[in-house]
Amino acid sequence: MQAVAARANQRFKQIRDAQAIAFAPPPVLELGNASGFDLELLDRANQGHENLMQARDQLLALVHKDARLEQVRANGLDDEPQYQFNVDWEKASALGLTITDINNTLSAAWGRNSLTTSSTGVASSACSSRAMRHRACCRRI
Repeated sequence: MQAVAARANQRFKQIRDAQAIAFAPPPVLELGNASGFDLELLDRANQGHENLMQARDQLLALVHKDARLEQVRANGLDDEPQYQFNVDWEKASALGLTITDINNTLSAAWGRNSLTTSSTGVASSACSSRAMRHRACCRRI
């Protein structure tokens, strides 16, 4: 099983914009098979997010050279561009557009998640993930 997982992980490394990890099931399902440790980097010198990400990447590059460590990875996703859409509802209404029209257009362009609207007519909390390289996230529309 370890050999199958190793071959799968080699193939998974070729997948762009995704993080996939194969591992063999434990001999006793209830006991699990994970071991190891977590490490967190802190920006105590207040160098900023970009420098922290560079330090993370540098650490991962060094760790991957050490044969004693396997399947070391960063938690989470890499930073991706974010977009904020500000919809002029009066203008949209004057053009005969509904929130459904706008939602369908954005969904077709960016992904599958839908817009939500509050009782005041303000759309918010619409996050969408593209199958391709970019992700868009709208905080208040």
